[in-house]
Amino acid sequence: MVIHKYLHFNPNDYKIDVKIASVKSSFHVKYNINYHIVWIPKYRKDILIDMVKEVLKTIIEGQCQQYGWDMLALEVMPDHVHLFVGVKPNQTPSKIVNLLKGNTARQLRLVFPHL
Repeated sequence: MVIHKYLHFNPNDYKIDVKIASVKSSFHVKYNINYHIVWIPKYRKDILIDMVKEVLKTIIEGQCQQYGWDMLALEVMPDHVHLFVGVKPNQTPSKIVNLLKGNTARQLRLVFPHL
């Protein structure tokens, strides 16, 4: 049996089922595309705490607004991040992860060079 160190992402806390039930539309498209993205710091170190956690949340919220993504849920644990995001059909999961991980890593290193 695996014993988890931290509480895990619980979609019921964010009422995800209600948020993802809405179908969005564009000129010739109706869509409902949502991704649950999870990523960890290198070696799964417990560095996402206190001020780092708050700055990381702000960066991710800003990224979602900038690219027009619907941030349905965000949880930052000390050793990993859960993001549930709704996107348009022209955005691939690999591009979303690339933008998020690259930008958050760059900005966190600027603010916290000792990490």
